[in-house]
Amino acid sequence: MLRILHLIDTNGMYGAEKVVLTLLRELRKSKCYCILGCIKQPKDVEVELGKRAEEQGIHVEYFNMSRWLTPKALFNLITFIKGHHISIVHSHGYKPNIYLGIMPRRFLNIKVICTIHGWTKNFRRDLKLLIYEKTNCFFIKKFIKCVAVSNNVRDDMVNEGIPVSKIKRIYNGINLSEVEILHEKCLIRKSFNIPEDTFLIGAAGRLFPEKGVDIFIDGAVNFLRYHPNTLFLIAGDGPLLANYKMKVKKLGIEKNFYFLGFIDRIYEYLSMLDIFVLSSRTEGLPMVLLEAMSVGCPAVCSHVGGIPEVIENNINGLLFAPYHSRALSEKLALLFENKTLRNKLAINGKNKVKEMFSSKRMASEYLQLYYDILNSR
Repeated sequence: MLRILHLIDTNGMYGAEKVVLTLLRELRKSKCYCILGCIKQPKDVEVELGKRAEEQGIHVEYFNMSRWLTPKALFNLITFIKGHHISIVHSHGYKPNIYLGIMPRRFLNIKVICTIHGWTKNFRRDLKLLIYEKTNCFFIKKFIKCVAVSNNVRDDMVNEGIPVSKIKRIYNGINLSEVEILHEKCLIRKSFNIPEDTFLIGAAGRLFPEKGVDIFIDGAVNFLRYHPNTLFLIAGDGPLLANYKMKVKKLGIEKNFYFLGFIDRIYEYLSMLDIFVLSSRTEGLPMVLLEAMSVGCPAVCSHVGGIPEVIENNINGLLFAPYHSRALSEKLALLFENKTLRNKLAINGKNKVKEMFSSKRMASEYLQLYYDILNSR
C-alpha cells in the first residue's frame, strides 16, 4: 500500500489547513494510507488541525520542534519515516520544506513533494520572513515535484527560479456535500441574532496585512455614506484585531461593524451574507472564496493571485483593482442596487465551484501525481 506522510507546521485552521484536511478525507477512499504529521512547539497544548483530523479517524502524529532546527527533531522525523515505511512525504509550508530539504532523502529512499499554497509577499518587510522565503526556495528546487494551487502561484515560483518541469498546478477543492445540509438563510441569521431584513456584507480570514481588511473597512466608509443601515461582518482572528477595531471606532462606523472572531460554522456564516468580500493584497487560491461561492453568495474580490482564475468578472463575481477601497465601494453599491445581478453571480458562482473546484477532483489529481512520481525513475 502507498504510504504518504503529509507534514505541516500549523497553529490554526486557515486555508492551507483546510486544504490538507479536505485532501486527507478524500484520500481515505483510495488505496493509499495517509498520515498527518503536525509540527508543533513543545508548549502547544492542542493543535486544531490534528484534533479535527483525529475526530475524523485520520492517523495523526505530532512532532515537537522548537523555533529553530535541532538534530533531535530531525532524528525523530527520520526515525518515524523509516519506521512507518513512508514512500512519499508531502510537505505544506516553510518549516517542513526546510527540514525535508536538509534530510538525507536518498538514504531514506523516499520521494518528497510540496504544495505551495500561496507565494507570500513580504508586506511586513520582515527580515525573518525574507530569510525563510529564500531558504524555502533553495530547498524546494531539490524536491521531485512542487504543486502550485493556481497559475499565478506557478508563475511566482518560476520567477524565483524553480524549474517549470518540477511544477504541477492542482486547484484547491472543497467538500460539496457539506454545503448540501445548510438550513434556510433566515434560520441561520436568527442563530447569529441578526434580523432577517438586514443587508449584510462580510469578510472572513486571518487578520494579517496581506488579507487587506483595512481596505475592506475603507471601502465600507464610502459605501455607508449612501447606505447607512448596512451591517459589515468580519469573521477571523489575528494580531491586527485591536488595530481594526480602533480604526472602525475612529471612523465613527462601529455601530455598522461586527467583529465575530474565529467562526467554526463557516458555511452557515457565508450563506447568510448578501455579499462576500475578499480584499486581499495577495492570494494563492483562497478556500474561503470557494466556500462563499458554493453557498450561492455573490463575491467581490481584489484582482490578485489566483482569484481571477476563479472569478470571471461580471459572470460569476466582481473584481476590483487591488488596494483601491473606492473601487470596492463602487462594486458593493452596484450589487446592493441590483438584485438581479446578485442572483446571476450567485448561480454562476455555485456552478463554477461544482464544475472545477470539488475535493473529489483535487484528490484525484493528487493521487495521480503520487503514482506518477513512484513510477518515475
